[in-house]
Amino acid sequence: MRNILVLFLTGFLSLAVISNTVINNKQKNPAVSEETKTKSANTYDLLEEYKKDASKRQPTYTGENITVSGVVVYKGPDIHGLPSLELSDKVNGTSHVLCVFDSADSLNKISKGDNLTISGKFHIVSSDDMVVLKQSKIQ
Repeated sequence: MRNILVLFLTGFLSLAVISNTVINNKQKNPAVSEETKTKSANTYDLLEEYKKDASKRQPTYTGENITVSGVVVYKGPDIHGLPSLELSDKVNGTSHVLCVFDSADSLNKISKGDNLTISGKFHIVSSDDMVVLKQSKIQ
């Protein structure tokens, strides 16, 4: 009986340690977190935030939900041929955010110069200094 009790307690403690490790890892790694927070910003501020903090360019931030507001300065395919919009903080301004969409259908009524709010998942800061959002949706 004593051996069974020792075995039970050992198993219980192992389970507690494993559970605690999983919970702590989810809290430390936003990509694993069950609760995903959404960040909101204008295009320029969002780009500057990622440029200033190199740690945010790391894979752990991939998939972070972001909502951004800006002016459409480009509508068309991205370099991979996917439907996209580029946003700036002003009309005819420099592109700060590339929003990639699953379907071009959602872009039919959008024109260059429109002010939009778009949400998407952070993918990368591109080599030409644009925050790239995937799975974008117009709000």
